[in-house]
Amino acid sequence: MLYTKEMWQALFAEAKGNARLNEMAEIAMEAPLYTVTNKMHTLPKGGVPNDYVSIGPYWWPDPEKEDGLPWIRRDGEINPVFYEYDSKTIFDFTTDTGLLMLAGMANERKDWLDRAVQQLESWFINPKTRMNPHMKFGQFVPGRAEGRCFGIIDGKELYWLFELMELMPFSDTWTPGKLNAIKVWAAQMLNWLLTDELGVTEGNTLNNHAISYDCMVAMFALFIGDEAFARKHLQERSIPRIAQQYAADGSLPLELDRTDSKGYSTFTEMSFLQAAVLGKKLGVTFPDGMLRKGLTWLEEHIYSPDWKWAQIVPFKRISPMIYQFAGMLWDDDKLLAKAQQECADEPWKKMIVFRSVRYKTVQG
Repeated sequence: MLYTKEMWQALFAEAKGNARLNEMAEIAMEAPLYTVTNKMHTLPKGGVPNDYVSIGPYWWPDPEKEDGLPWIRRDGEINPVFYEYDSKTIFDFTTDTGLLMLAGMANERKDWLDRAVQQLESWFINPKTRMNPHMKFGQFVPGRAEGRCFGIIDGKELYWLFELMELMPFSDTWTPGKLNAIKVWAAQMLNWLLTDELGVTEGNTLNNHAISYDCMVAMFALFIGDEAFARKHLQERSIPRIAQQYAADGSLPLELDRTDSKGYSTFTEMSFLQAAVLGKKLGVTFPDGMLRKGLTWLEEHIYSPDWKWAQIVPFKRISPMIYQFAGMLWDDDKLLAKAQQECADEPWKKMIVFRSVRYKTVQG
């Protein structure tokens, strides 16, 4: 686990009785059982209903071509069709299920926990509805590719559920057998990430995808109990990325080139800090000087009116999780307090990602 049981218990105590969390849990109770088999579009060549299929979010039909093919890229502009594929389904599934587990454990609500178990069974266990443990059709682009390595990043949502699964009390519905079945799924998925051409390619990228891939690999490895591999991967793959991705001043040039330069810069800094916290847990020491520079650079620049890089979508704030990870990495109570302050009404936001579009009106 990334966080200790004591940290989770403290979060449950904070979240107990939280009106916003409970409201979202009640909404999640009404959601259908999530599955990748409810496809709205034709399967890609060679695909089956249980395969995860998503479309590249920033790709659009070419207006100069009668059939629109091949699609063209408009960075930062999400094609609404993106939400008709399994990318939205995985976001809704992880959010609703995570909310139910978090709220259920915080408030000792077995009905919420039981519904979370049903969602977990639907996604990971039931042969008729489960997601096959690969993402070879992730973020496909019509006219260009049936699947791309960049779709793998969607899977990072899953490991937050792994954290909560390890804490959920066993019952007549949540059994050791079900937890072990999901760990078997995770082991198969990890093997695909490490051996399939798309997984290998994703691991060899240079921007936010690379360090996000590392976090995903390490978190999956920890979930199935392979600490030695997680340690080796972070040591050999993640640490060298610091020199590859950071400029001398602490900025991230590959992310500043994006049209959502603030969003990608903060996400990448957060991912590096997460990897370093994982390393600390496993006895891997990250050279953290550049990570400190990265945080300082963000705080000095991201809210400045003189920000000179492209930002075509609204940016709200630096994620509380950045301060949480930084505080954990450097044993800095001030940073941990900053994380707490940034999400006082929704304390879970300092430790876990929920990002379903279903809750925009609830979360504000």
